[in-house]
Amino acid sequence: MPNTANEKPGVWETVKKLTIELNEEADADVIRQLESQNSVGEYVKRLIREDAARNMQKPLPGINPEDISNAEKNFDAILSIMKKVISK
Repeated sequence: MPNTANEKPGVWETVKKLTIELNEEADADVIRQLESQNSVGEYVKRLIREDAARNMQKPLPGINPEDISNAEKNFDAILSIMKKVISK
């Protein structure tokens, strides 16, 4: 039965299903690891969240943290000059 406009969406209406294809020979190690889990979905989500957390802690490639600090200082200096010019 479809939801009316006043009802919240049901659980299944907010679920996104994703699938992967694994080769029984080339991906046998992955298949064994997944099959050894109590919940493949929970296992995969945990791995993805852990990977995302690790990647968030890494600096962006090609950006030196000192460059960011210098850019912030330069921005503050430019902003200060602009405020002086505008106030005149």
